[in-house]
Amino acid sequence: MDYYHLAQILTRRGKINEFTDAREKLHNLIGVRFELDDQSGHWVFRNGNQRFATGTTAESVKKIAILDILFNNSYLDTNSIISIDKPKAALHPTTVSKLSAIIAVLATKGIQFFLATHSQFVLKKLYLISQSHSLSVPIIINEANTWIQYDLLDDIILDNSIIIGSIPLYEEEVDLVLSGPPAIKNKGTEYHQGVDENAYPITSSLY
Repeated sequence: MDYYHLAQILTRRGKINEFTDAREKLHNLIGVRFELDDQSGHWVFRNGNQRFATGTTAESVKKIAILDILFNNSYLDTNSIISIDKPKAALHPTTVSKLSAIIAVLATKGIQFFLATHSQFVLKKLYLISQSHSLSVPIIINEANTWIQYDLLDDIILDNSIIIGSIPLYEEEVDLVLSGPPAIKNKGTEYHQGVDENAYPITSSLY
């Protein structure tokens, strides 16, 4: 689909449908609305009286916003097929987890999703959803130049280069905290006590 046809689809009008709840959840993920500005003729993100140019927002925020509109105008239905490349791109891990959960719910309604990702957050969330809801989630992985298919429902544990690479760093940090001077030993405790999780909203993914 080219940008011309996408623009036509985004401006079509729809009606209330079975995806109203999913649309609200998508909106809550990014905290803004994606809309066409009548004066400039440009697409913008709106948050109250504030407006953000689409070029200043993260790529995945744009994808979520477009999904939001396509559900709202009834372009997508239970027979739709949606492909998303790198759903994690520039998103907070909490947002990625919630987006994965929304995708799983939509999949149970009949929509077929194809996700291209190397994100451990996405795979882990889909694994947990698959196990808790007995939901088949087929995945295809390239291992030694060979494409192999698995199903997250089979309770498999996949190696992940990012996690494997981070383990030595974690072990090094633990050794440093346990063997270092008092200032370093107390650093971890002081950090966790001083962090306010509410100070970093999901919409911080907007640049």
